[in-house]
Amino acid sequence: MDKKIVIIGILVLFAAACSKYGEFDGFYQGTKYIEAYNSLDKITEKQTLDFESRMIKVVLRLSLEGDMDFITNKLAMVISNTKSVSLSNYIRFGKVFLYYCESEKRADQKYYQEVTNLLKIVPGHVPDEFLAQAYQIKGIANFKMGQFKTAIIDLEQSYKVFPLVDNLYFISQCYYAMDDTDKAVEYLDKVINIANDEVLISLALYHKGEVFYDKDDYNTALSFYLEAVKHYCNNSDYNYKIAKCFQKLGYEKIYSKFLKTCLRIDENFATAYFYLSIN
Repeated sequence: MDKKIVIIGILVLFAAACSKYGEFDGFYQGTKYIEAYNSLDKITEKQTLDFESRMIKVVLRLSLEGDMDFITNKLAMVISNTKSVSLSNYIRFGKVFLYYCESEKRADQKYYQEVTNLLKIVPGHVPDEFLAQAYQIKGIANFKMGQFKTAIIDLEQSYKVFPLVDNLYFISQCYYAMDDTDKAVEYLDKVINIANDEVLISLALYHKGEVFYDKDDYNTALSFYLEAVKHYCNNSDYNYKIAKCFQKLGYEKIYSKFLKTCLRIDENFATAYFYLSIN
């Protein structure tokens, strides 16, 4: 009888914990991370493993998605507030990610090298649910250091764990940097066919244009640059390359038009006005 009472008591406590975090878990599993984060405001007992594990996971998710508020303000604070020893791999990964963000700001080879040194992807060192992102961060750091073959290995491993489409874009850039334009185009086509993000599609189209521009095939390059603008128009590089293609093809008036557009995007209004007044 006593055993039954103990078991019932444990089940009641488990049910209470489940119901308490049910809203968070539903949002988190549905990838509604900001809603999941906000739902934690309702929890009063914050010094528990249940709370800390959910808080650090969701803040990491939002930071990895590029939410600057979480990267600059919340992630470091959550890391310092997380006391549970069982979450040490989340804390460690969070610190490496912050270091990676700093390396992106500084664009310093030493920082990128330190990221690859710190990010040891071995069992238990990185949380399983962030393994794809860990390989991706390592791959991008290697790419920025010019270690293109190593970067490809990391990025392909990331894609195997979870198919993050931007990995394909970075792989294409590795091949482009190694002058393997056929492989670069192969991966750019994969991005164009798979991605849902308009900016990423436009980047892939733009870089396909770059491949043909390098070969002096300005008509083909132009077609890809124009397609890139359809997906994302507010990019001065796209408009500048469109302008250069028209110039190479002998269309000076159209060249001036697109040059004015890219100058306005860059908010170089004085020069744009100069071109406007003489054409």
